[in-house]
Amino acid sequence: MKPDWDKLTKEFETHATTLIADVDCTTAGKALCDKAGVRGYPTIKHGDPNNLEDYKGGRDFAALKKFAEGLKPMCSPAKLDLCDDDMKAKIVELQKLSAADLDKQIKEKEDEMAAAEKKFTDEVDALRLLELVPRLAHGSVEFVQPLFRVLFPPALVDGPARALG
Repeated sequence: MKPDWDKLTKEFETHATTLIADVDCTTAGKALCDKAGVRGYPTIKHGDPNNLEDYKGGRDFAALKKFAEGLKPMCSPAKLDLCDDDMKAKIVELQKLSAADLDKQIKEKEDEMAAAEKKFTDEVDALRLLELVPRLAHGSVEFVQPLFRVLFPPALVDGPARALG
C-alpha cells in the first residue's frame, strides 16, 4: 500500500482543499493518533480534523484516488460559507463565548455523559441480579446468598421459595 499512498500524496500535494498526509504514530504524532483512535497500522482516516472517520474503501491507488477526488471542503469556523444557516448560527454563538464559558459547557456535557454511563452500568447490574432470582426460587441459594444478603433483607434470602412464590 505504501507505494500507492506515496503516489496519491504526490498527486494531491498542491490540491487547494484536500490534504493527503502521513503521521508517524510512534513519535511526534502519537498524541494525534491517540486522539483519532488509531489502533493498528496502517490506518486511514478522513473528514473533519476534530472528528476523523475511518476510511473503509479499497487500498490500491485507483480506489484511494477516487475517494480523495470525491472529498469536498466541509463546514467549519474557517469555511462558514459552506455551512447551512443553523450551523452558521451555532458556530457564531459559540465563537462569542469566553474560554471559561466554553469550558463550563464542556464540563456540563461531560458530567451528563458520566451520569448516563453510571445509569447504564447500574441498569446492567440490576438486570444481572434479576437473572439470579430464578436460581433463588429453585433452592440454589448457596452460590448467590452472600451477594443477596447485601442487597435484600435477610428474610428474602432465608426463605426464597416462600418469598418469591
